[in-house]
Amino acid sequence: MRAKLKLESIAKYINVSENNSKAAWKIFNSEKGISSESSKIVSLESNGQKLKSELDVANCMTTYYSTVVEEIAPVHNSITSEDREKDE
Repeated sequence: MRAKLKLESIAKYINVSENNSKAAWKIFNSEKGISSESSKIVSLESNGQKLKSELDVANCMTTYYSTVVEEIAPVHNSITSEDREKDE
């Protein structure tokens, strides 16, 4: 019963939030015991250059992850297409 109430409370919190994704990550990190300070990236090395500003680190990570998504999207799309064909 207690777990059900907790799940309902979490779902309500996420649903009423303006940014559902941010709210969900906030809950996830809270449950895992991760604070925003403990996961803060102070510096990053990219192409032999050390990036220290938060903006440079954020831009580098955005570029990296968007590139990864572009690389794996065709693989993901082909897998989901195959799954759809199997279901038909």
